[in-house]
Amino acid sequence: MRTHKDGVEPHAAGTEECTDFFHFMYSQGKKARTIDQAKSALVAYFNAKGLKPNPAQDASTRRYIVGLQKYNKQNNIDEEKKAHPLTVLELSTLLNALSSFHPFVGTMVRLALVVGFIGCFRISEVLGLRWNDIQLVDDNKGQYLSVRLRWHKKANVEEDSQVYHLVDETTFPCLRVCVFHDDYISKLRECCVNVPKNAYVFPNFVMLHGGVPRVDWCRALEHTTLRNLIREVVEMTPDLPIGISLHSLRRGGSFYRVFESRERRFNFRELMAWCRWADAKTLLRVPGHSEHQQ
Repeated sequence: MRTHKDGVEPHAAGTEECTDFFHFMYSQGKKARTIDQAKSALVAYFNAKGLKPNPAQDASTRRYIVGLQKYNKQNNIDEEKKAHPLTVLELSTLLNALSSFHPFVGTMVRLALVVGFIGCFRISEVLGLRWNDIQLVDDNKGQYLSVRLRWHKKANVEEDSQVYHLVDETTFPCLRVCVFHDDYISKLRECCVNVPKNAYVFPNFVMLHGGVPRVDWCRALEHTTLRNLIREVVEMTPDLPIGISLHSLRRGGSFYRVFESRERRFNFRELMAWCRWADAKTLLRVPGHSEHQQ
């Protein structure tokens, strides 16, 4: 947030300035969810300044946010719905192309993509994982990666987290999540990295001039960094479609879990119970298949 906007102090802004700011963000291509987060930040800012009534909590401000969300839903303005559902073959091609990157970066991103695909998780949930949220388990049930997924702060649930067990999909080498976890751990040991348990599993990094990443374990990998990396891979790999986005993992993983998985195949009811999001965006819409047929 800037200190000044057109010569006006932030704490002097009113409801009209707040709404103008939200509209400006929307005109710049920001999503309704991002604008809602900006609204929450402004509410906290004005509360800290002791402003009453809070201009960011005005009825007109709330109407703007709700109206924007409804407009996007009605007009199908949603990156998730436009995202290309990633196939297993395309995921394999994407993972193989990561070998051209720095070994640490390639190994880390490879694990993140597979976890998101098999788990049908939102990419924000994957990138938010900390080391005390995951554990490789080997018991009488077999080997699996235990993932404790932290709920979004606005989720309407009784618990604040849920544990998922991700198993190797042995049919496809690119879906052996336990193997990729071991590869990532081995790479960290090679680099002699001592990572605290509360650090992020997928930390943010900046590539230095020498081609070596500078890693910040206290910050989660940024969406922009991962999005740019995937875009770079797509541009240099003719076999990959240009429609791949961060939401492609969840959509493709959902399709795989329902139609192709030989280890843990779901029907749609099981998929909804696994994914938790009882909204239309979670359901797969496959050409030639009705929900009844599926």
